Parts: sequence; C-alpha cells; structure tokens
Amino acid sequence: MVWRWDQGRLDYFSFGNLAAIAESLVQLNGVNLRQLPIDPIRKPLENNTGLPFAPLHYRVWRNYARVFGAAMLAVSLDGILTVTDVCRHMASNTNNRWQVDEYFTHIIPRFYQPSPVFSDYLPIGSVTYPYCVILRYLVARYLAYGAASIHLNDVFSVLIGNSCIGGEAEDYYLRLQPTGLSPTGDQRRQVREMLIFLSQATYLKYGADKLYLDLAPGQTAIAASIAAMASPLSAPRNEDPAAELLRLGMVQSGQATRTIPSTRDASADVEFAEGRKVRVNHLRTERSPQLRRIFLRSLSDPNVCDACQCDTKERYPWTDGLVEIHHLLPLSSIVAIGIGGTLLSDLRPVCPTCHKAVHLFYSDWLANHSLEDFPSKQAAEQAYEDAKTRIRP
Repeated sequence: MVWRWDQGRLDYFSFGNLAAIAESLVQLNGVNLRQLPIDPIRKPLENNTGLPFAPLHYRVWRNYARVFGAAMLAVSLDGILTVTDVCRHMASNTNNRWQVDEYFTHIIPRFYQPSPVFSDYLPIGSVTYPYCVILRYLVARYLAYGAASIHLNDVFSVLIGNSCIGGEAEDYYLRLQPTGLSPTGDQRRQVREMLIFLSQATYLKYGADKLYLDLAPGQTAIAASIAAMASPLSAPRNEDPAAELLRLGMVQSGQATRTIPSTRDASADVEFAEGRKVRVNHLRTERSPQLRRIFLRSLSDPNVCDACQCDTKERYPWTDGLVEIHHLLPLSSIVAIGIGGTLLSDLRPVCPTCHKAVHLFYSDWLANHSLEDFPSKQAAEQAYEDAKTRIRP
C-alpha cells in the first residue's frame, strides 16, 4: 500500500505552527467557507501564524484542507468550518494545552492509510497505520540491539515492501527482510516528509534521511511505553471522509493523554519558568545524544560559541565539542527540522557558561514582560539576540 502525505508543506506541519493554526481555526469555527467575496479564513490564519497561504487567487480551504485534515484539526461540513477536539486541545490557553508528545500520542495510533484526507479513501477494507509501523519496528530493534534507526530507503524496501500494517508483534519486525521495493514518482518525497513530521516527537530524531529512536541503552521501560502507545486504534469507519476525520480527531471525555516518561527529574532546573511537563520535554530534547550528533555535524565549526564567539577548542585545546545545544524557544518541546534533513533551525551552539546565562536572561525577560511563555518564536529569537548583545568579550 502506498503511503501518502501532503508534500511540500512541511513548514505548516511544525508543531509550533500547528498550534498557531489551531488557535485561529478555533476562533473561526462555524464560519461559512463559501462566503463571498472575501475568503473569511485567510487573514486570520496569516496574521496569527506568519505563514503565507498562497496562491492568493485560490481560497485557503481549497489548497490547505489536506493540511488541516492530516493534522486532525478541522474539516468542512457542507461548507462550514468545523474544528476537532484535537484542535481545541492544541489551541487551549490553559495549563492543559497539549504538548508535542501528547499530540503525537493521539495522532500515531489513529492515522491510517488510505486516509480520509485523500481521494483514495474507502470506508471498508484493510488499512495500514504508518506511524505505528515505523515505531514498532524501531522499538523491536532497540529492544533487541540497544539502538535503532531506519533509513528512508528501508521504509520502502523493508516496511512498505513487506506490507506491514502496524499491529504486528515484536518478533515479526525482527524477521523482516528487504524486498527491493523503491519509490516511484514523488513517493520518496512524501514519505520523507512524513518521517520529518513524526520526528518532532521528543523521542525521535531525523537527519540525513534517517529516523532514530533517541533512547540510551537500557531505557527499555520507555521503549515499552512507546510500543504500547503505537498500537492501532481501529473502529468502524464513516462513509463520509469529513465525518471520519472528526471521529479521528475526537477526544473522549476523561481521555488521558499519555506522554513518554522522561529519563531524569527536571526539578532542579529552576531557571526554566514553564510547568514541569513542558520542562521535562524541553530537557529531553536538549540532552538528546542523537540531536547533538546531528546538529554538530551540520555546523561549519562545532567548537565556536554563537553567543560569545569563543572558540572552545582554541581556549581549551584538550577538549572537542564542548559547546552545548541551545533551543531558541525553550518553552517549546519540539525541534523544527528544516527540509534539508540536517538543518536544525531552532538551535544554536553555545558554550556552557553562555547557555546558563541565556536561560537566566530568558527568565528575566519573561518576568519583565509579565509572561509565563514567549508569545511567539520570533519573540524568543529576539530575546536571544538581545542577550548576545549584552555579553561582553
């Protein structure tokens, strides 16, 4: 079965942008999408997200309905914009707003192919759960070998070629052999973008067309929790694609959102002002060994601090790779991975002293503005640049 994705729109699928889109869609819920003469959703979406919803001569819904559907945010019911429960959880301004792992915990076991997002949807017949397939394969290999990754080519040759559906047992994935299946047309691009989208979960990393399960050896309990989460949640399907997407985006009353447990207690990191749940996700991202390797390989000189410009290798000749990874938006729990696969555009290399100092500057910045969170990624980037200008040589 071919795995499909809304290719060419990766920027719209970054978790931060999805949250901004969700906030706009909730405010627009119930609007008539066929309203004339002005598209009622273009300006609110562009103003709230900073993203272009091109081309201007087409209505936004015509070109971006698949984005909203694949992200399980909204559908059109007889021309009326209707948001999902997922969308409301993403847009919530309370402490219960979903973080990145909570979002993917909902998406992973529910997203199947052929999807109601695309024209080949059928309400009957067998389906495949691509994200479950990928994660169960990675977990099986991790539990067997202590580490796990999969190259984009092997997604086709090993997983798609063997018609995996996502509910198979661990030993099944260990027995899989390459089939030689190769992508045709734009299939490679579509699956590659699916992997990059999925890699925003804090326990995954992507680089050089390879998806990594970002766990250290011995973290079998976390691996088991990932496998349990990545079990397909099947149910009778609706004939109408829009009604089916609403079902997939439904959050039952009292439904708990499961997160993957952290490997350390973040209570000592008092310089972070956000809630403990977000802080744990953020720290897991920053201290990811896979992230560090991928990021440092992308730098022209991995020894220079971006904040104070110190060449740590020159200052401390006995060291190599002393710099740490700073996330420009520390209250976020995602890494925005660029289309190139190795560019981690939300990260900066900083020496340990500057790293600590910048986070303290962030805390002061938030306090001075009476905020608990940065209002936007741009605000966090500006705060970082302001901190740099105040670092003295």
